[in-house]
Amino acid sequence: MEREQYQNQIKDLLQAVETLLKSNKAMGERVAQLEKIVKDYDDLKAASKRMESQTGSDYPEREQSR
Repeated sequence: MEREQYQNQIKDLLQAVETLLKSNKAMGERVAQLEKIVKDYDDLKAASKRMESQTGSDYPEREQSR
């Protein structure tokens, strides 16, 4: 009887560890996605600054005055 109880506890612990591993993997994948989004955003910001420096910072104001 006691042995069965230990086996059930071990099974429960293994299931809990498996659940934690799956959650950890999912969070790692999500972090990787967010890091890619941040990198893409930074790239867009840099491209925008380059375009502003090439066209002049008052470019939108010139467009509105036309």
